[in-house]
Amino acid sequence: MSELKELFAELAKAKAESKKAQESTPAGQALKGVQERLKKNNEIGELLGIFVEKKAQPKEIIKEVIVEKEVIVEKEVTNKDSFQQPAPQPVDPNIAGIIKKMQFLEQAIGRIAAYGPGGGAGDVVNLDHQTTLVTAATYTVGRKDYYVGINYAGTVTITLPTNVKNGRYIIIKDESGRCSRFPIIVQGNVDNDPDGFILRVDNGGIQMIYRDGWKIV
Repeated sequence: MSELKELFAELAKAKAESKKAQESTPAGQALKGVQERLKKNNEIGELLGIFVEKKAQPKEIIKEVIVEKEVIVEKEVTNKDSFQQPAPQPVDPNIAGIIKKMQFLEQAIGRIAAYGPGGGAGDVVNLDHQTTLVTAATYTVGRKDYYVGINYAGTVTITLPTNVKNGRYIIIKDESGRCSRFPIIVQGNVDNDPDGFILRVDNGGIQMIYRDGWKIV
């Protein structure tokens, strides 16, 4: 066994001496220089490869991120499920005229509700009511009278009309403020009383509407 080891050792020594002898020759030295240059070039190439790979890698990452953002923006813009503001409906040009007519009707109904439908012999044709001031001892309500105010220093007799259509409206008012001293006698069929009534309240007033006779309201 020891002899075999000695044999291998001598063989290795012989190879080393042969290699050394070859390297000592001009051809061997030239070969050795070429091998060393190739080795250095390989190392430099590996370093350059690593450097280029490290430099190029961030560019690829940035490119991927940019592409991904572009895709996201495109999805947000073209997403059919996103909320879309509905287009406003065109305005009917006749709506303004309809609104004016409705406002006119509301105003007319309000005036009728406040002042009554008018009436009498048909002479009250609008809602601007006739007013009369009595400064004498007697007065007969006329066809156009709506409001009758009394300011007289004495007893006053007011006669109501009889040829009247249903719906006629009359107001009788003490404007003197002395009705308790100078009473106002109203003659006519009022609330089924043919003798009428007497107003004795200072600054008092009576409102009446006609429907088959005068009714105090």
